[in-house]
Amino acid sequence: MNKNFYVATIILSAVFFVGYANVFAEENGERSSEQQRNNASGVVGELQEVDDEDIDTDEEVTATAQEEENAVSEVSEKISEQHRNNIFKVVKELQKVAEKDDDIGEEVKAVAQEEEDSVAGVSEKMAKVENRGGFKTFLFGSDYKNLGALRSELATTQNHIDRLTKSMERATSTETKAELQTQINELSGIQTKAETFIKDQEGKFSLFGWLIKMFQ
Repeated sequence: MNKNFYVATIILSAVFFVGYANVFAEENGERSSEQQRNNASGVVGELQEVDDEDIDTDEEVTATAQEEENAVSEVSEKISEQHRNNIFKVVKELQKVAEKDDDIGEEVKAVAQEEEDSVAGVSEKMAKVENRGGFKTFLFGSDYKNLGALRSELATTQNHIDRLTKSMERATSTETKAELQTQINELSGIQTKAETFIKDQEGKFSLFGWLIKMFQ
């Protein structure tokens, strides 16, 4: 009995140690990203303080500073924000395409509107998953409820892709077909990124995540 107790204690200790190490690594990664943003911001500030005696040099410094600012923005932008911005771009382009072909215009407009109507809810669910605390995730796993809802939304996105593909086949203009194909590719890429996000979140280590899944 004592031997079994000691073995169980050692196993549980090892599990907690591994979990703590994962949380610690995750927190260090967040600190590293924050440090990266701070460093980049510092570089931007120093570049913008360079004396402007030489016009050509000043323009070069300004361009470099802008590149650094863009890099900071890309680092800090969350996946939920990227998803929302990318969908809005596709919606805008689909609305333009819809105006060019009366035969498929209404269908393309309908798909664009449905994507626009759903993107806020999808981004909100992604944000909730992203903002879940590291220790809570370590104990109970990811936000499986919102991840499940996101999977359902992806099924809707696939339906939209199928509808756009059928519309493209009916389009009379070669130019319209090409533009629709571009937006179909964009939407497929967004869908793939969302699927990867879900898989990564579901694959995070947790002590009792398996138990939580049983009751959902």
